[in-house]
Amino acid sequence: MAIHEIASKLVTFYEKLEAEKINRERFYIKGRLEEKINRIEAAIVPLVTSDNQSERELQCVEEVSQGIRRLRTLANKLEDKFSIFVIGDGNAGKSTVVNTLLGKEVAKMKFDPMTWKIDVFHDEISKGVQLVTYDKKGNKVSTLSSEDAKKLIEEEEIKRNDSIHKIQSNIKEKTEAIQKICKAQHIPFREVADKLEDYKERLWREDLYTSDIIEAKWPVETNEVLANFQVVDTPGLRQNRVASALQESIKKYYDEADGIIWVMDMNKIAMNSTKTHIREIEEELFGKTKACQRKEMLALLNRSDCIRSEEEKARILEQAYEIYGEEFNSILPFSAATALKARLEGDEMLLKQSGYIALEDYINIHFLKGANQVKTEKLLSEIQREEMKFQVLLSYYIQELEEKLKEHIARNKAISEAFKKLQEESKVQLEDMILSYEHMVSSHIEKFTEALFEIDRDKEAVMNEEIFNVAAIEGEVKELLQVILKQVERIQLEYVDKLELRKVTTYPMQDWVDTFSIEKYFSLVEMNLGLEKVENHPLRKLVSSISAVKKMVDKPYIEECKEKLFEGLTQLVETMTHHLTEELQTSLLQEQKQILEIRQNQFDGIYGNDKVRINQLYALKTIDKILSQPTRESTIMDYIKGNG
Repeated sequence: MAIHEIASKLVTFYEKLEAEKINRERFYIKGRLEEKINRIEAAIVPLVTSDNQSERELQCVEEVSQGIRRLRTLANKLEDKFSIFVIGDGNAGKSTVVNTLLGKEVAKMKFDPMTWKIDVFHDEISKGVQLVTYDKKGNKVSTLSSEDAKKLIEEEEIKRNDSIHKIQSNIKEKTEAIQKICKAQHIPFREVADKLEDYKERLWREDLYTSDIIEAKWPVETNEVLANFQVVDTPGLRQNRVASALQESIKKYYDEADGIIWVMDMNKIAMNSTKTHIREIEEELFGKTKACQRKEMLALLNRSDCIRSEEEKARILEQAYEIYGEEFNSILPFSAATALKARLEGDEMLLKQSGYIALEDYINIHFLKGANQVKTEKLLSEIQREEMKFQVLLSYYIQELEEKLKEHIARNKAISEAFKKLQEESKVQLEDMILSYEHMVSSHIEKFTEALFEIDRDKEAVMNEEIFNVAAIEGEVKELLQVILKQVERIQLEYVDKLELRKVTTYPMQDWVDTFSIEKYFSLVEMNLGLEKVENHPLRKLVSSISAVKKMVDKPYIEECKEKLFEGLTQLVETMTHHLTEELQTSLLQEQKQILEIRQNQFDGIYGNDKVRINQLYALKTIDKILSQPTRESTIMDYIKGNG
């Protein structure tokens, strides 16, 4: 017997060690994750602190910050206390079990099932008492001092108790009145019993005071249980008239429970309908797809101290396994009253006799181990999903930034090539036009030079209108410039946003076209035709009335004038070709520069300047590298098990 007991203790000891090892791993993972988060925050600092952040950079920083916050939330969840969910019938001793786990009398202990809210007990003293109040817009959490919270809850209980007493009084009066009528009229009471029950139900439904407070979270001094768990005390499952908001809260705690202690009265096992009630609760509160067996559930057969015979206890325990063996992972006999007394008085022997040591071992081994395995793996999966989402986000921004930069460079190159092509084509068109003009003027020199020697002709008009045709060439140049300007506008519309174009106040090409005049190119050409010398020639004056003689005198001067006009034309063509081409190229370069600047400003406004983009790419790639590192390092055993 002694050997068996020693072996059992050794097994329990090693199971506790294993559970504690798994528990420590959770905090190791949290440390690793926090280290990653801190490195990510350090990597993003240059982006957060940069001046004149672009709209895309701001969006990127915000989304990265959100990713960091989500990871931080998951890291904090790794440190969250697990939940022990205490459930069972009213009057089964749930509150005494809760007090035993807490090591002090905190939860109310009354024979009547008065609980109308969920009470959560934890050891985070600094948080104060948090009251969760039902609101149609969503539950509201308020933090109060312990005294204020107790006072408020007592006021709510007084209101509830007053309404209960009033309902009970009304039911009693109604029942007595009906009984009198039935007696006086010789009507069997059973014939009106159903209507009386309907009346009672309506009173309870309509007149029972229901508090808006559905949860109270109480900070208490820590102990060996609260070091890893928070204890959740719930309304008795058999209580009617539980508010729907409270039911939802019960569902939430049930779903999140890491261990469920179902309290039953050991004296009522044979007649207890807990098995049926478990299924009802599963179906009504938690959905038909839920199954108790999926939870780590322990049944406590409370009030075992009321059964003196060990043989009787063993028989009842065996009976309990026959009835509830499929519903619970384990069933323990327990005396909550004795355990609480032993805890308060520090009586180790009494504590063992009460069944508390077995309960504590079960919590520290099965609840803690199971909770760690389930929650750690679940949170690791969530962390991995979050990190993958984070990396997808980073990949999106990195790819977008690199692609947009390539696209930006490619479009800038396309703009430069478009202008280069336009410059080359414009130069050829301009040269062709000037060449055509040269041919025209050459013919005009041959045809109209003699008119310069006619006494009654306006020589300036002959030069401008008949020989050089100044107005025509100015019109042709302007027309060509307008064609080129249209091509510039086409490039603008193709590569620059219309809204950005509206912000432009000057267009170099348009301004040049609007102010263009051909006369300045003529003024740059010096043509001394020597007509004054011909006009002052004495012989010409004598024979001016004789046409034939005059032509003979003018002929050498006309030929000389033609030569000078041809020389002037050559000089004019060279001047126009050089200056017009140069001015056109300058104007087009200014247009190109302006378009590139508009695009660059627009691009910088979205993606930041060169320095910002380099910092952003470096930061995003650094964060991606950090996220690629495992939060949990695989061990040899993981690889053996196929989890590495």
